[in-house]
Amino acid sequence: MRRDIYLCADDYAQNEGISDGIEALVQAKRINALSCMVTTPTWAMRASRLKKHVTSCYVGLHVNLTEGTPLTQAWHTHYGTTFKPLSWLMTMCFSNRLNRQILALELGRQLKTFIDQTGFFPDFIDGHQHVHQFPGIRDYLLSNYAGQIKIRNTSPRMPTHHFFDGFPKKQLIACLGGRKLDQMLIEKKATFNTSFSGVYHFKDATRYRQHFTQFLKNSVSHGLIMCHPGHDMHDHTDPLHFSRHHEFDYLMSDAYLDDMRAMNCVLIQKQRVSCDGINSKNNRETVEF
Repeated sequence: MRRDIYLCADDYAQNEGISDGIEALVQAKRINALSCMVTTPTWAMRASRLKKHVTSCYVGLHVNLTEGTPLTQAWHTHYGTTFKPLSWLMTMCFSNRLNRQILALELGRQLKTFIDQTGFFPDFIDGHQHVHQFPGIRDYLLSNYAGQIKIRNTSPRMPTHHFFDGFPKKQLIACLGGRKLDQMLIEKKATFNTSFSGVYHFKDATRYRQHFTQFLKNSVSHGLIMCHPGHDMHDHTDPLHFSRHHEFDYLMSDAYLDDMRAMNCVLIQKQRVSCDGINSKNNRETVEF
């Protein structure tokens, strides 16, 4: 049976090499979704380039609260002028010590920045390092945007005997908010991705083809596979700089196309919308996840 899937490249605008690689994959029709970081120095320049892709590729907001510079003065004043590591944010969220008003201001500003600089609403929202699934963050997103903008479901939604296979990070993601987010999306009667995969040990990126074929096996129709491709700029501030080019090379290869055909998987084609209509909240095309 044919399976229609979403293949989303995360971290667009994190640096030039990542963005160039993702754009090349979009133009080659090797991916059908990309997720944008609006808190980076390269975002403003990159934002204007997205309008030519929005009619054929799902474009989302990659909420960032762990790397780089916050956009709001409130966050600067209370928590510092640079984001703190994932471990700090996780502790603050799960202990309910993160100020909800300051969080709302920062998340709202990131969404507004996306809209103001692209001219359209994001098709979906997800989180850098999956922060959108944490307590407080998920509550804000679901309360304000569920039913308007799709939110990535990070629960694998696979049979139990497969859930415990392989690299344990997927279990950690599910346990650290993924399953709760899944439950909340169901309660909100939201539309979301039917499966989630793409997690592997990045140090094993030379074997990315083997990992990707497993992602395909674990996906159901309208499931989402995340990826992190790009050109290697030897940017040591990017913890994935050594793995991105392996993902890019595979996704641009004939082997990728062969594996998609062998697994009877196809990328969901976005219904084209006119550029005149993408500024309208009511007329924008949204992705089903």
